[in-house]
Amino acid sequence: MVAVERPLNAGELRVGVLEALSRNPEQMAAIFGNATDLEGLLRELHVEAAEEMLLLEATLVDLRDEDKFNHIYAKLLAGRLRFLRWSVSEGSPGGVSDGTGAVKGTAGGEGWRDWVIKAGTQELCVGEALRCNGGVDPKYIEDHVNKLARYDPIGRSFAFLVAYIELAYFDRGVEKYRSAVANATLVDFPVVRTDEMVTGPIRLKTFRSVHRRTDTEITVHHLLIGLPRPKGSAGKT
Repeated sequence: MVAVERPLNAGELRVGVLEALSRNPEQMAAIFGNATDLEGLLRELHVEAAEEMLLLEATLVDLRDEDKFNHIYAKLLAGRLRFLRWSVSEGSPGGVSDGTGAVKGTAGGEGWRDWVIKAGTQELCVGEALRCNGGVDPKYIEDHVNKLARYDPIGRSFAFLVAYIELAYFDRGVEKYRSAVANATLVDFPVVRTDEMVTGPIRLKTFRSVHRRTDTEITVHHLLIGLPRPKGSAGKT
């Protein structure tokens, strides 16, 4: 006789979910994500938050403050992490600043990360963001890529950089941004290669840049979100 497995009842399912949620982040990623590793799961969640941000155009059109953009993005991200019992810490100190983002405002002071994803007290990844609303400045982009190296003293193998592209021609701005990353002069965080652009929704594109830090390769996931240009801005690209 062939044994027929019965469906799990609610109590058994609850025990199974709670047991899965007690695993370490890498094991949880293999259970709950479409990807098979932690990096892949966190990329999925960052992309989902970016897709939802695109739906908030009417809310974002009057915003001028990057911190408000970051706060909205972090909250969208946090909503996707709550089930996993992970959290998003905004404005989290860590690493070393060059002075532009230091808590104490001096070069060599403590860095100020836009957000950090945590499982309990364990930091899983660092996120940084920037606005391109007056053209695409290669030096400005280069500085933000460098921040990811300085702000992560542990040297994790991946990080996230979200760019809010508020320009008249999104695709043109995206190509200029990618070119700026590929050709960046980063002494302590040199670019090894950049991947091809991945197209999602019409105003969301992603790509990866791989950097070398001492003898380790670190992947930066770039998410480029096309947001409304600030009211009254010129048609810059």
